[in-house]
Amino acid sequence: SSSDDMRQMLEEWDVGETDRLLMLWEREAETRRQQALEQRVEQKQELAGTLGIAQKEHDLAQKRLTKAYKSHNDRVYEYDITVEEGGKSDAVVQGVLQAVKDAEAALGLAKEEAQEC
Repeated sequence: SSSDDMRQMLEEWDVGETDRLLMLWEREAETRRQQALEQRVEQKQELAGTLGIAQKEHDLAQKRLTKAYKSHNDRVYEYDITVEEGGKSDAVVQGVLQAVKDAEAALGLAKEEAQEC
């Protein structure tokens, strides 16, 4: 009968084999846990590196933006002084005006770059 077969199988079962299989399973589980931990550490380091690079790019873009604002303000001031003083040739006024336009363009680019960061 099947219950006799079952009883015989249980009586013949080697408990040492069960212990060996259990130890093997626990080692494999520990290996998987260790691999998962190492993967998380590696991902964390990669993210920290990426964040550091992004922060440096952001800081650099902010410095360029600040410099572009200062340059633009300086060119506008120069234009205002040139027009206010009067007596300057049209070529001088146009040159100063072109400098303002160039500074506005540079400022626009710096703004775009800063927004991308």
